[in-house]
Amino acid sequence: MKKILLLLMALPVIFSCTPSSYSMAIQMRYPSPSGIDFTGKSMAVVYVHQDSLDSLVVSSLAESFAQSLEKEYFDSQRAVELFAIKSVPGAVYAARDTLVNLVIDTDSDVVFLFDEVNIGEPVATATTRSGKTDPDSVFVTKTTLPFSLNIDVYDSFSKSDEVKVFTRKGQVLAEYYSPIGRIETMEEKYEKILDVSVGGMKTAGERFAKHFLNDWKTENYSFYYYDMQNWYEAINKAYAADWKGAVDAFIELAQTRDALKRSCASFDIATCLYMAGEYDMALEWLDRSDSDYKQSNSSALRQRIKNRKKM
Repeated sequence: MKKILLLLMALPVIFSCTPSSYSMAIQMRYPSPSGIDFTGKSMAVVYVHQDSLDSLVVSSLAESFAQSLEKEYFDSQRAVELFAIKSVPGAVYAARDTLVNLVIDTDSDVVFLFDEVNIGEPVATATTRSGKTDPDSVFVTKTTLPFSLNIDVYDSFSKSDEVKVFTRKGQVLAEYYSPIGRIETMEEKYEKILDVSVGGMKTAGERFAKHFLNDWKTENYSFYYYDMQNWYEAINKAYAADWKGAVDAFIELAQTRDALKRSCASFDIATCLYMAGEYDMALEWLDRSDSDYKQSNSSALRQRIKNRKKM
């Protein structure tokens, strides 16, 4: 959910009865640009292909897409299964019932379906001598291969219970070699172009996947502390992202008759609980903090908690 980057302000040694504060920069996770939160959900990628000629190209696109999801959501562990469906004339793959069945068949929470894959006609931009001595590779032709597709996404946990369709277009730059003394058929050229386009399709798959990856934003969060060893120990646990350990340490600090210290400790507990995803408990401790003394950052933290609860 978050990554701690650095301590923006060192903890100064201040011999005072009043609290000090420091700001911690933390990368907070937000749903992907697609508007869907995929965290904690199992996934599968399914692609529809027309024939064996384009199967390798489309599978390369889908595979790199799946690998990008694995890198973001599963620490690069093999977790996103890849499936292929032979195209059937007249079939509507983007229909909700189709995606629901795919969720069941793949035993996944979320299914990405590569649908309406259209690989266009290659466009040759230049043909020159390659400089190779192999008679089958005398000429080299630079081409662009346009393509388009829909990525149909169904999240079985979504309250909307609908299929979201994302249209993507791109083109792959490719070079293929031709022989001397023989005119190749268009099918031969097309097969060569598809063969050398695999690498470009992998890059396109990674690019398309970015729309479905977490959106990370750096935010600053304040912690209050006193120049006391037990406060430093609690702060260090928070800095190490040991939110449970930090909460336990701050709860002990909150057991005091000093209302200001109690307010500071309660505020820090609320912040740690927010980081741990315990939003309701975070609000309860923030209420306790406000009842003793409302800290200057209280309203901002309360709004952040409420916003996160809506996600």
